Amino acid sequence: MTLIEKFRLTLAARRFVRRLGPQLRHDYGGGGDYTAGQIRTALRKCGLSARYIKLAYAAFMTEEAFHTAADESDWPAYAALRALYFEWVPVRSFTEVKAPDDPYIKWGGRF
Repeated sequence: MTLIEKFRLTLAARRFVRRLGPQLRHDYGGGGDYTAGQIRTALRKCGLSARYIKLAYAAFMTEEAFHTAADESDWPAYAALRALYFEWVPVRSFTEVKAPDDPYIKWGGRF
């Protein structure tokens, strides 16, 4: 794979994280695993190119389902494609929960 191809695949991963994942969850629920038809339909709804559909298949299908949907030449890349996708999924931040007897809370957050 050339450097340009890797760059394009990375851009596709970023787009899929921002648009394809939310579209799939909205249309088909948050189960995590989707069918090839659902993925293709969501790609069309989002206006995304199917050029890197193997990335979408790897991100949203089990390995067994990926083997039935993707080209045989892409089978060895399943783990790498999946890792690339999840590399761009944002980590949800959380705030520290303070105990009710914390003086910072008792005084309205001001000292």
